Amino acid sequence: MATMEVDLGNIGLVHAIQTPRGVMFSMSEVASTIFHENPSAFAKELRQGRYNKQHIEDKNILETLARLNVFPDSSTSIGATLLSPRTLEELLNDTRKFDLVPILKVALMRMVTQQSATLMAQGELENALSLALDAIKQAQQIFYPKAPLQMVPLYLLAVQVCLSLGRSTQCEELLGIAAWLFLQGPQGEENYDTQAEISRLFGQLYVLQNKFKNALQAFAEEIYYVSKEHGVLDIRTSIGFYNSFKVLKTLERYEDCLAFGDVVVDIWLLVMGGLVLSGATFPSKTFGNLDPEIVPDLRNSQENIRWVHVDDMVTMLQDILGVREHVLGVTKASGEEIFLAIGLIYVYKKDLKLALENLNKAQKSICGDSKTEIQDMLWRALLSKFDAYAVGHASPFPVKYFGRH
Repeated sequence: MATMEVDLGNIGLVHAIQTPRGVMFSMSEVASTIFHENPSAFAKELRQGRYNKQHIEDKNILETLARLNVFPDSSTSIGATLLSPRTLEELLNDTRKFDLVPILKVALMRMVTQQSATLMAQGELENALSLALDAIKQAQQIFYPKAPLQMVPLYLLAVQVCLSLGRSTQCEELLGIAAWLFLQGPQGEENYDTQAEISRLFGQLYVLQNKFKNALQAFAEEIYYVSKEHGVLDIRTSIGFYNSFKVLKTLERYEDCLAFGDVVVDIWLLVMGGLVLSGATFPSKTFGNLDPEIVPDLRNSQENIRWVHVDDMVTMLQDILGVREHVLGVTKASGEEIFLAIGLIYVYKKDLKLALENLNKAQKSICGDSKTEIQDMLWRALLSKFDAYAVGHASPFPVKYFGRH
């Protein structure tokens, strides 16, 4: 059962609980934390004030309250008393605790937003959109017109759901409002990540509308803003290049398509070489021999790779290989560095079978007399993550490595 902590500053924490009846608060916790009263005495005050409350004996809710260390209403009663957000807001206003009302509203809005994002990930798009639009309504009451930037992420969430539903008209309306609200923010403040997300979503909208020229322009803006914030050689920047790659593929502009694909592969090779091979770099088709000072920061790479799903990474690289093979032919298409990048991804994710399967397809990239340094580093990386016998048994390395552990 979903819960969320509502931080009331010096007063303490109370928990919002998602129940079948909506978001509710424990009367016992509200009494002790906010009003510093005994729950039994507080219950009498609620009855006298005719405040709405609900008594429940639902096992799941009671177990959730116990897990949160919320005490029962009394030692003699069975079940728990719950208060709706509206009732809690009435109590705060009636007791002149006005400063806590905005905190409560923001917390509830965030909870609805989280629920919407969860439902979207689970594929329950209609319910996700309903909650996203509800969160927007709440945000309008809280933030507009004083803090319009706070509303932008909520609109962008609704836009993502509309894109998944294929509703271009509603998506265009919401995205237009988000872009307008973004422009209402304080002048001079740079927020490249939000600008990049707005551009990316416009690109996806234009793809949905078959406006591919506009999509390329939007994805170019995405690349620009992400590069400004995080640098060209960043995982997040590679997503923008891949978005452009897909549009160019649709337009059958294969020369440009392959060029964008090469950038994606180069970025992933540089990042994974840094993460797996102790900072090793590879000659880049796109960037040449790079100065070590501009190679991606390993700490940032470790943080950023967490939000990219392994299957998505691999699908992206395999898609690029597929276009190479389609345009150049299977025999002429160079897939060595792609297999190496995929192999390094699986080494990092500790999947030995898939790591070796792809590294064996990248023989020319890691074997040969000129590659001994890379071989040594990759061998050590494999041994640091996997059983030595298993590595040696299916290794792409020369015979001299067998038994070296």
